[in-house]
Amino acid sequence: MASNVVVLADVRNEREPVTVEPARPADSWDEGWARVQMCHHQRNVAWWHYRLAVAVNGLHSLEVMQARRYRASVERAWEHEAYHLLFVPAPAVRFLRWKERFAMGSRWSPKVEAALVRDRINHAVRIESNRKAATSRKARKGARS
Repeated sequence: MASNVVVLADVRNEREPVTVEPARPADSWDEGWARVQMCHHQRNVAWWHYRLAVAVNGLHSLEVMQARRYRASVERAWEHEAYHLLFVPAPAVRFLRWKERFAMGSRWSPKVEAALVRDRINHAVRIESNRKAATSRKARKGARS
């Protein structure tokens, strides 16, 4: 028989092991970017939800307070996803520039700075290797003609 008595501090019962998977950063840029876009959409939805609650129920109603809390949680989720996106290697230089602007604009930390430096080095290596490959292709074509 189930009882409605809450067991507050029963030291005889062991706590259940926590099996929840921790939130991982996005494995790829596309996945992370899709998450950020989804959070942005949720921000818009939450804003309109709040405006509608104000218009229908008045400024100091319970619905408006709930809508405000929902907006704040969605905003936190968006910040969280955008922060995780900073640590995913960007596929193109324009995204690297976007990451630099975003990181320097919101909050600076040594981890963010290290991630940006790592990305800059990776992109410099990639661009240089592409340039070398192109020049060697040109040289090979010139030797054959």
